[in-house]
Amino acid sequence: MKKFLVSSISLLGLLCLTLFIGSSNHTFAKGGELTPSDYSEIKIHMEKDGASEEDISNVIKKLKEGKTLDSEKAMVTEKPKAFFSNAQISKSQDSENDSFSITDENPEKTFRFEDGSYIKLGLKIEDTNLEKYSQPLQINTLSSSGIFKTVTVKDSSIFGWASYRAKIYLDTRYNDYIDDVYSPNIHTLTGTFADERLTINRKYEIRSQNITAKAYLYFKFTNAQNMSAKTTYLKVHAGDKINDRYGIWVSFTDGSAKYY
Repeated sequence: MKKFLVSSISLLGLLCLTLFIGSSNHTFAKGGELTPSDYSEIKIHMEKDGASEEDISNVIKKLKEGKTLDSEKAMVTEKPKAFFSNAQISKSQDSENDSFSITDENPEKTFRFEDGSYIKLGLKIEDTNLEKYSQPLQINTLSSSGIFKTVTVKDSSIFGWASYRAKIYLDTRYNDYIDDVYSPNIHTLTGTFADERLTINRKYEIRSQNITAKAYLYFKFTNAQNMSAKTTYLKVHAGDKINDRYGIWVSFTDGSAKYY
């Protein structure tokens, strides 16, 4: 599954990592109306995400009319099927595919909708710099069959963006595991967020049962225009469940999606 060169790794220790949560500083107009400044920031954000001028115009027009964007409808009501590229998904995973997803073989993808709105996911994988840690781990936590990778997970949409980092141990013979998650960042453009938490939901992969290790960033988003609220999960999974390079994939979903 995993096509990487394995070498002996020495670990000096863990560094205390400080969590930072970014937040929206917008002051919305009375009645939840967006201001010209809000629309300007949305336009700039969409341009950075590669949206066309037509899409930007359509989205802003729809927001001014107080209508719900297609991307928001898809997250809350339609529970869309996941999209994978260059990966074979086992039958046992079909029940988990009610989200937007990407794998490490296609680490960035924008899911676009007819009204110009979108959901964009990103996954960046790097070698972990083990020398930055100050205290040694137990030697049995490392083996010649695996390697640490540091990943950055990100989602972006009309409503803002969120990201965090994770340190994952990839093992060619035994179970992968998520060692740490840190540096969460959330920024909203058209609303507010609350109750955020970053957690390792399942530390170890259960390879014999096709169950991945999993962590997620969770928060509640409230749309400032119509005061609608939804829960959001930005998840990272690690395991031998999909046949790609590292077995790392990202999913973005609302609270109604079912995961195992």
